[in-house]
Amino acid sequence: MGGKQPYSIITDQDPAVKIALPTVFPKSVHKFCVWHVMKKLKDKVSVEVRSDENFLKRINYLVYNRDNEPHEFESDRSILLFDYKEHKLDENVWFSTMYNIREMWVPAYFRSIYMGGLLRTTSRLESENNFINNFFNRFLTLVELQMRFQSAMDAQRHKLEILECKDTLFTPPHKTPLMLEKHAASLYTLAAFYDFQAEICAACFECRLDTHHFDNGKDCFSVIYLRNKRVFNVFFDPTTLEVDCSYKMFKRVGILCRHSLCVLNAIGVNKFSEQHVLSRWTKLGLKTLIYDVNRVQLIDSIIDDPKKRILGDAWNEVHRCVCLVESSIDDLQELLEKLKVYSSELLEKKNSLVEQTKDQDFEDFVGYKAPEVISIQNPKVSSNKGTRKESDTNDKEAHRSIIPKRCNTCGKIAGHNSRTCLDKNKK
Repeated sequence: MGGKQPYSIITDQDPAVKIALPTVFPKSVHKFCVWHVMKKLKDKVSVEVRSDENFLKRINYLVYNRDNEPHEFESDRSILLFDYKEHKLDENVWFSTMYNIREMWVPAYFRSIYMGGLLRTTSRLESENNFINNFFNRFLTLVELQMRFQSAMDAQRHKLEILECKDTLFTPPHKTPLMLEKHAASLYTLAAFYDFQAEICAACFECRLDTHHFDNGKDCFSVIYLRNKRVFNVFFDPTTLEVDCSYKMFKRVGILCRHSLCVLNAIGVNKFSEQHVLSRWTKLGLKTLIYDVNRVQLIDSIIDDPKKRILGDAWNEVHRCVCLVESSIDDLQELLEKLKVYSSELLEKKNSLVEQTKDQDFEDFVGYKAPEVISIQNPKVSSNKGTRKESDTNDKEAHRSIIPKRCNTCGKIAGHNSRTCLDKNKK
């Protein structure tokens, strides 16, 4: 991981993982998966409580509501326990245990921690499992596993190239005349831009500035969210252009919230500065240094190897051409014909050269050259249970060839049998 540690890690309530994480990743923030905790709720309460739809709706809103501050969570929880005091939820052992570690799993207590929009381990795990199951099963041999793994990686790279091509060539429609939206469309990927677009539309139609004052050289705005009449405080520094909102969406997800966008639009900001945009969600988010498991910068090895760099650029151009013409059958046919012509030219050029041996073809396919000295030999073949040993079989065959057979007709050992015996007609 290049000597870097994850900013935040979400796991289930495995005690072994909880002990190991501070040792392996001492700088990472460890939280519990909300979904795993809430999944146990119905098993920990009585039948009457878990059958109450109103209770389930209220407790889900209490836990999953990201707008709540810690004191609001405490207040709403007290009201919930009072409304269901006949069920004695405050005496429930599981309820008390989860409440004592609420900072580990309730989103209201880590609203300022960057989570990348992730609160559940299953949301990405299920996606990865679905992808992996399309390529692997438990009946694969080692060679098939390696080849299918390569196919899975090629499928992911191909999908990434398609997304990058769409980000480059496709301009999403704008829903507001604001320059901020136009600038965001040039920075964010399509998926991130649609999330941003929802925020900027809400900033235009669902937010309103209330009050404004100065505090320690910063502009302090009160923004009213018209849907629930909640007031959020937005602080703007005119010297550094830094904006901070009490909603804390940017710290939690990495995209400016509707309240901050409402303030930026009101003060006439038309372009985002570097601190307003998280590189993770931009089109150039992957254009950074990449490390392998040995902390070696892979990007350096690609630059130092001209063949790998040119090969990557060639694949990029092929994918780009396909994405450009995939909407037109005529253009696809024209591209296919040109590729066939060029392919035939390359084939003729290759046939004119000295042909490689089968070993060289296999080495090119595997991507690894066979060692000159082979130190690992094939294991000895073991005989199966119940089979005869080869030495015993040879001894018996030799013994049979040495001992002559006796004729049943004449009773002599003369090298013949009853069918060929000369005395059989005399009897």
